[in-house]
Amino acid sequence: MTDIDNKITHNDHSNTIVSNILLAGIIIAVIFMGLGLVLHILNPAVRIDIPTIPLKALPQELKNLNPLAYFTAGIFMVILTPVCRVISLVVIFLWQKDYRYFLISALVLFTMIVGYILAI
Repeated sequence: MTDIDNKITHNDHSNTIVSNILLAGIIIAVIFMGLGLVLHILNPAVRIDIPTIPLKALPQELKNLNPLAYFTAGIFMVILTPVCRVISLVVIFLWQKDYRYFLISALVLFTMIVGYILAI
C-alpha cells in the first residue's frame, strides 16, 4: 500500500468517526426532545414556558421526569455535538501527524472554550 493509499484509508476512517459522532449526537438530542414532548403530553400541567433548567439541576429534574429537563438536555446535546466533533478532529489530526490541521482544529476548540467561558 502506498503512502497515498494509506492516507486515503485514514481519511475515510476519520470521516466515518466524525460522521458517527455527529449522527449519535443528533439521535440522542432527538430522543431527549421526543421524551420531553411525550412527558408533556402525558402531564400538560407541568409548565414548559419557563427558561431552561440550569445544568446543575438537570440530573435531578431528569429523574423527576420534568419535560422541560428533557427539552433542555436535547438542546444541550445539539450544542455539545459540534464540540465533540472538533475534539475528535484534534485527536485525529494529531494521530495522523497532520500538524497544520491539528493546529487549526485546536484553535477552533480553544475559541469555542473561550466563548463558553465568556458566555458569548
